[in-house]
Amino acid sequence: MFTYPLKKGFTLIEIIVVMAIIVIFITVSTRTYSQQVRERQLKKDADLILNELDRMKMDMIARDVNGDQNCALAGRVIFFTIDASDYIIRLQCGAYFGFDRQGTLENSVIGSGSSTTVQFTYPYGTASTNTSIIIKHNSSNRCIQLQLGPNTPAHYGDPYDC
Repeated sequence: MFTYPLKKGFTLIEIIVVMAIIVIFITVSTRTYSQQVRERQLKKDADLILNELDRMKMDMIARDVNGDQNCALAGRVIFFTIDASDYIIRLQCGAYFGFDRQGTLENSVIGSGSSTTVQFTYPYGTASTNTSIIIKHNSSNRCIQLQLGPNTPAHYGDPYDC
């Protein structure tokens, strides 16, 4: 009587199936992780802009830009100018330009690349009209929209496909 020896180990088919399952898991998780990283970078750039605007608003409300001028009479204005990935935030008291904050977004571009200016006035520290600024991530098709308005604080929504 002929007996087959006991089988030890895995067959080639079993190993290939397990490897295919591992590859599928790695592919799905890498894609999801990359998307989350891009969205986090987009939100980081949006937070940077909102924080810079908030700091400038606090400076505008807290003190006069120029000690020689009475800003309460002349009026204080923040000009927020954006051009592609660069931004400049300028505090102005009457005809006098106070100080600037400027920077560059690391991972995103603002709007369509054209220059845009948003104006904020004291004492409200809000945009004189409703304004939206769209920020697009450089390496993905994801956008986030900043809302600047006279009756609401500046904020942004969830990222979306643009």
